[in-house]
Amino acid sequence: MEDGWIGTKKVGKEMRTFFAVAFSIIGFSTERMFFGALQDRLVSSGFVNRMLLWNVGRGALERVDPKYGWNHCPEWLVEAMQKVTSLPFAPLDKPMKLTLPTKDGSLVVLKDFHRLNWGPGAKEQWLKFDNKVRAMPSVEDREVWIRAPDLAVRLATIVAFYRCSPTVDVADWEWAVEVVKHSTEQLRIGLDKHMINKLEQADLAEKIRDYIRARRGQLVKIGDVKRTFERKVDDMRKLENVIWHVVEAGDVAVVPPEEVQEALGVRAGRPTTWFTWSGR
Repeated sequence: MEDGWIGTKKVGKEMRTFFAVAFSIIGFSTERMFFGALQDRLVSSGFVNRMLLWNVGRGALERVDPKYGWNHCPEWLVEAMQKVTSLPFAPLDKPMKLTLPTKDGSLVVLKDFHRLNWGPGAKEQWLKFDNKVRAMPSVEDREVWIRAPDLAVRLATIVAFYRCSPTVDVADWEWAVEVVKHSTEQLRIGLDKHMINKLEQADLAEKIRDYIRARRGQLVKIGDVKRTFERKVDDMRKLENVIWHVVEAGDVAVVPPEEVQEALGVRAGRPTTWFTWSGR
């Protein structure tokens, strides 16, 4: 932590030393391309689930003039940043001085970096969430969620610091953990929806979703789905697998027999499976 970081040296360039450097990456992609490019190892290694994901939908329908130029920092933000960087316990241009007592009663002053402590009850909330994730019985679920507590701590720390608080409080944690839960659910849904072995199956799954979504509020018989898409596959078992993958992903729900009977009445013949759009 106390070692400074210096960028690549170049002729005529004045080099500066930076402390406690953290890099962030921001990227944009379509949902299908993003998840279609993912591999299992990118999830299990903790690479993807260290990220915050947001599905922003299709975007604005009309172009608008930007309120600020890309190189213009609004005055209110400048003033807010100046307030943060003038905190006496977190100087911008130098490390803190940490005073520690020794065994003989004297004091030792060490260079240190600003550290936020936990406020009352906040650490207990974090431990509760962390233990809940670690106790998940499914290996796949744990691989997706295992970084969520760390992400939430990071966000809570950022929120606490920028509101000029010396501690991470329960309110900081509650906000941060809800953001991370939303992000991780987006990852879980995307993986279930798109990470099928072959792209052609992913396309087929999307067409099945569109077919049932277009019949929102209606009951759709599994036989009708098969007849609609049977010419798009060379193996009916593949079609069956994709249909049930879509169901497991949560976009389509199986209608219980009693609800089918209530909606359609008693029907003669062999019982069959009926689907409906889940509304996700």
